[in-house]
Amino acid sequence: MINLKNAMFIFVLMVVCISAKASELNSIIVDKTLSHKGQEFYQEFSMAWEEYSHELQYVLVMSESRSARGGHVISVSYNHRVLFQTSMSRSPDYSKLASEASNNVRYQVQQVVLQMLASGSPDLSDDEI
Repeated sequence: MINLKNAMFIFVLMVVCISAKASELNSIIVDKTLSHKGQEFYQEFSMAWEEYSHELQYVLVMSESRSARGGHVISVSYNHRVLFQTSMSRSPDYSKLASEASNNVRYQVQQVVLQMLASGSPDLSDDEI
């Protein structure tokens, strides 16, 4: 039978663990890629994003769709806005492209947040103002 002292210790330990994990979680990038190349790009983008965007706490969505030309198109969205889009080529090295995409998306996310703060309403998009 667990006494009150042990129960309190377990509760405090759980709270400390949860708060430690919450402080480690900065941004979430939802992976909706379909292909192996899309997943490679996602991995490279995620590493570049975490390296420079540790202070940002946003949810991004990376999706992949098939293009009419037989390739794939990768899109990165924030707040239902496409901030980056590229066509996947046959190049196996996506590290430079992913790093550039991460920098571009980080800048655009900051601009979107500044626009929302300036408009006074974070719920309104550009066409609703």
